[in-house]
Amino acid sequence: MLALRSIIFNIFFICSTLLITIICSPLLIFNKTKFLPGKIWSRTTVKALQYLCNITFEIKGSMHPHNQACIYAVRHQSAWETMIFHLISERPVYIFKRELLYLPFFNLHLIFMGMIVVNRSAGMAALKNLLEQVKLKIKENRPIIIFPEGTRTEVGVNVKVFPGIVAMYDLKLAPVIPVALNSGQCWGKNSFIKRPGKITIEFLPPLESNLSRKEFTQTLSDRLTEHSNKLN
Repeated sequence: MLALRSIIFNIFFICSTLLITIICSPLLIFNKTKFLPGKIWSRTTVKALQYLCNITFEIKGSMHPHNQACIYAVRHQSAWETMIFHLISERPVYIFKRELLYLPFFNLHLIFMGMIVVNRSAGMAALKNLLEQVKLKIKENRPIIIFPEGTRTEVGVNVKVFPGIVAMYDLKLAPVIPVALNSGQCWGKNSFIKRPGKITIEFLPPLESNLSRKEFTQTLSDRLTEHSNKLN
């Protein structure tokens, strides 16, 4: 039964993603509606997980005020966190790899919603471009979502913090808020099976603004690792 439910959800997820990105594309033209497709997609996925896979979610801690810029440094265990901020926050800015621009229709949503796209093979030029885009989004008072690990990881492993988030912290333009979660227990990395349970996403207090690069890296890694493991 678990495998059957997972098959049905996976088919539904792929089909609904395609349909929403195509049918809702006209909404991208207007400022008042361009973020609506993301909310529809996120809400649809959450409901499908609930009814097809018996997977729910809860929020712990306090989110940053929606009308103020911040940087959410999010633990990355699953595809779940790549969509949930469309539902629980306003005008979120995700940082994506450039390869996603090659996906028809989906790329239009990334562009019109003002997502940050990074060419990871461009080295220092990519980092410079990232910081310039981050500055612009902070001026727009939007929440920025970054995965410090750079890719999905297995449940229980220690968080390895990559340089991008450290450089963003050094700007001192917005608070960096660690976000722990346990999504990998239900929707694991490269896992076909979706396991019933409750995903918890926990917003931790902002990191101190006067840390050295080394202190910031270690503190962020420790908090994401420890708090995520406590949720498992």
